[in-house]
Amino acid sequence: MVWSDPSLARTPNKHLTKEGLRDIILQERSVEFAFEGQHFWDMLRHKRAVAEFSAPIWGWNHAGTTAADFFVLSIKQQRRFTITDCLTPIDLNEMNTNGNLIQNPGW
Repeated sequence: MVWSDPSLARTPNKHLTKEGLRDIILQERSVEFAFEGQHFWDMLRHKRAVAEFSAPIWGWNHAGTTAADFFVLSIKQQRRFTITDCLTPIDLNEMNTNGNLIQNPGW
């Protein structure tokens, strides 16, 4: 298996732990469904959205005219994704209908 070969894998034997195998599966799903809109929902479902979507966006220098100027990595956008972004507010009509409801955090 590729995951146990130290010459091929950055983290050999990662697949032997539950968390490691889950990371591998989620990475594979994000590649498979890259343009199908599933990555966001997978990250929400597995409670990894805040960590995943708060990471900065890195990119090359698009204004570079030579290879040395172009292939310089820099942060293109700082992102802030919080638990509030994972939840939607409960409708006011629903809150008025059922007095036992508590509004989602941040709303």
